[in-house]
Amino acid sequence: MNRIVFALASLALSTVSLACSTPDDSVDGSEDQLINAPLDKTNTWAVGVCASEPNTDPAVGPLGACTTKGTRCTGSLIAPNLVLTARHCVADINYDNATGFCDGAVFEAKLKNPKIRVTLDASVLGENVAWREAAEVILENENNGCKNDLAILRLAAPVAAADAKPIALDTRGLAKIQPRKVAVVGRGVLTALFDLETGAPIDEANGGLKRRFKTDMSFDCVSNNSKKPCIVDDYSSPPTNKFALPFDAYFATGPGTASGDSGAAVLSSAKFKAGKPVAIGVISAGTWDKNGVDNHSINVRLDQHEAWLKATLKAKAPNAYTLVTSGSTDSAE
Repeated sequence: MNRIVFALASLALSTVSLACSTPDDSVDGSEDQLINAPLDKTNTWAVGVCASEPNTDPAVGPLGACTTKGTRCTGSLIAPNLVLTARHCVADINYDNATGFCDGAVFEAKLKNPKIRVTLDASVLGENVAWREAAEVILENENNGCKNDLAILRLAAPVAAADAKPIALDTRGLAKIQPRKVAVVGRGVLTALFDLETGAPIDEANGGLKRRFKTDMSFDCVSNNSKKPCIVDDYSSPPTNKFALPFDAYFATGPGTASGDSGAAVLSSAKFKAGKPVAIGVISAGTWDKNGVDNHSINVRLDQHEAWLKATLKAKAPNAYTLVTSGSTDSAE
């Protein structure tokens, strides 16, 4: 059975099987690179997400920080009052009836924490982080453990335009409009090296889980054909070391993301560098190479969720969103 690690709050690259979260260790990382990625001081729309209570014990870490392992993710502001992230960041996955990765795995109805929080601060591990509470967690009616790995958080108070500007979402057919390169702004760990037998981290440094960006990552594969799905390398799934992505759920991009980047938007690199971030997907999981290093990011396809995204945006942020659909721009700006 393959064991892809869910890019969970702990891991922007998880294992392709009964993907249990891998802890994002040490609160005192000192490096300033995620995976060859510089610190980001501009894209404040890429928020930190916390599904646990802020720390109150100085012996554990900074007061007010999100120090609970497995509850720290990335999200993206898609309207002044809405944040898009991965569903596994706020709700656990039940594998009791699973026969493999995605097959039979379902999301639990109960949230990890009744109070989900986000921050525009540069790190979720800083002293007295300025948290913004989510008043509502919006989920799709279906609860497939792979395909439905999306959640939208409605904030109790909207974010001022001076603090962060929402990004656009592109739900056009991804197989036809796939970009050559992608970009990610995330809050993941700096390094990720895993034992392929156990899935346990061998070496991991979190660098303070600070916001960082990476551009020009490869767009590896997307498919609309169930008989010809994307095949990616995954050395945690012997004996073939290959993994077929569910064609109606995921697309694959190159390495670079890690634990804590879960929920981050996958963007067109060209548009991102032009100052116009447009998301085509959300980071969900990932695969490992033969050395235990991440080699693919597995991302939820936004084009497969157009109806839900459009309905939610119109209902919850009727006057401020940008959604690119079916070749046209549906904008409520």
